[in-house]
Amino acid sequence: MSIKNKLFFLLSLIMMIITLSLYLFSEIHFEKYYFNVKKDKLLEVSEYVKTSGYDIDIGKLEQETGVRVDLFPFDFIEPELLQDSGTKKEEILGLLKNPGTYFYKKSIDRFFRVETLVLFTAYDNKRLLVVGVPVNFIKEQMDIVTAYHLKIIFIAFILGIILVKVFSGRITKPLIEIQNLAHRVARFDFSKRFTKKSKDEIGDLGESINMMSESLESNILEINSAKEKLLEANKILLKDIEKEKAIDQMRKEFISNVSHELKTPIAVISNYTEGLRDGIAPDEKTRNFYLEIIQDEVLEMDKLVKSLLFLSKLERGYEDFAMEELDLKEIIEKEISINKLLMDKKSITLKSELENGQILGDHDKISMVIRNLISNAVKYVSDNGSIHIKLQKIDKNMRFEIFNNCDIEEDELEKLWVPFFRVDKSRTRDSGTGLGLTIVRKIMSSHGYRYGVEKVEKGLLFWFEGGEVEI
Repeated sequence: MSIKNKLFFLLSLIMMIITLSLYLFSEIHFEKYYFNVKKDKLLEVSEYVKTSGYDIDIGKLEQETGVRVDLFPFDFIEPELLQDSGTKKEEILGLLKNPGTYFYKKSIDRFFRVETLVLFTAYDNKRLLVVGVPVNFIKEQMDIVTAYHLKIIFIAFILGIILVKVFSGRITKPLIEIQNLAHRVARFDFSKRFTKKSKDEIGDLGESINMMSESLESNILEINSAKEKLLEANKILLKDIEKEKAIDQMRKEFISNVSHELKTPIAVISNYTEGLRDGIAPDEKTRNFYLEIIQDEVLEMDKLVKSLLFLSKLERGYEDFAMEELDLKEIIEKEISINKLLMDKKSITLKSELENGQILGDHDKISMVIRNLISNAVKYVSDNGSIHIKLQKIDKNMRFEIFNNCDIEEDELEKLWVPFFRVDKSRTRDSGTGLGLTIVRKIMSSHGYRYGVEKVEKGLLFWFEGGEVEI
């Protein structure tokens, strides 16, 4: 059962008890109470008559008070008076002996035939004062008053039930709201607040619920925020761990690759040096041949070491960049002419579309990028394949593209920027140092250019875009 219904039934029960008590009081005590009031009235009238003396107007007094006033000599008391009231003569004479005393009797009025409440007292030492009021009239008044009271009690009971219903709803409404609010808080729903403003215990309870809700919401938000931060920190830590593992793996691979790249020329140099020392070369021509091979290997090693040092300086930000306006078309044409003989030797079809335009960058490093991209395209182009070089102006930037026919898997594209990665895995001596594209990527990043590699139909496309010149 809801608190509203409990309160309604409780207050209704209280109203019923009060109504029943009023009814029982009216039935049991009202008559006695009413007679006591009339007795007091008779006593008051008798005292008034005795103290007023001969100046009193008995007729007017009877009219005003509704009582009957009679004086009888003690020597001659009507026997009917004693008979009708059931009073003994000794009781009457006792009043004479004890002035100021009185007693009440019920009597029958012989003329009107009505029952009368009568007060007997001594007026003086010679006369008896008798004051009476009709009892039938009193009972009639009592019946009327009782019936009226019952109607009032019934109406009051009905109105009380209605008011109990209304006010129990008004009293319990904020309690129900607090209950619903507590259920919401239990479900971690803090979207509602207690809105009833009242300066009582219910209002204080509502404010306490609001404070608790706000505190819980704030604490949960802090917990969630801390949880998110912890998860984010955990993700960052995992990424750092993975990154550290990847760096460690790259370091191992780099050392392995460098060792491999140096192993071959060192072995060649060692073998030919031992041959010269042991006098294996029979003549001057053979000795010169050995020395040329040693020199070539030294140059290859020198080129590798210089590339490693250059890449290290780029990675650590120690390399200076002399930024200036460059004619990119001129740089491209120069690098094409350098590789033209090799292209003809490999029967490569070259197509170039070069627009004029200025680019902002470091001349030597941009030249290195173009040289590496063109030489890389020439080295890995398919037999009797084609190379397409394109330079065009896009808005304020220049876009360079170089395409060559080659076969490469999609998942190997990003690996092209990794040091010492080669598509054919053969590590041929004419494949370069294996650092060219890594250097290209770092130079492009340092210049702030956009760059990339894409697998397109029948081949591979390298591109970069940037170099806006402010006018």
